[in-house]
Amino acid sequence: MDLIQSIAKGLPAVGEHDYVKGGVLVRVSRLLRPDQAEEYQAALGGER
Repeated sequence: MDLIQSIAKGLPAVGEHDYVKGGVLVRVSRLLRPDQAEEYQAALGGER
């Protein structure tokens, strides 16, 4: 997960919202507003 986040920070045009729970990674489009993306985090019950 740290690797994905470090790459995304270096390429802001491809940045996404990433959420993890256990072995599941959900990547949500950067085109969503943060409050919209956080709905995916809540549904997953994961951490950012």
